[in-house]
Amino acid sequence: MGRFDDSFLFELKHPISTETWNKLIDAEFDNTNHIYFATPSGKRVDFIKADVLDKIRAEIVNLTNGDTPERIWNVDVLQIIDKYKTESEEV
Repeated sequence: MGRFDDSFLFELKHPISTETWNKLIDAEFDNTNHIYFATPSGKRVDFIKADVLDKIRAEIVNLTNGDTPERIWNVDVLQIIDKYKTESEEV
């Protein structure tokens, strides 16, 4: 089986500014929620934004008020992680 090449080439007829180029390639990841790629050995590597981890952390902190750590870990934390994983995969 051959390798899949998902590259492409395009040519610009006029120069563009660095700011425009950065928007075009989404250099700040403003419009990118999830990236994954496969290593040469086939291992899947996922990228998510740190702000997603901040949201997960905030929800976990909110759950710790009065609950036992065992309950939080066994139920709520796993549900929160699954929720954000599903959201990132839907993009």
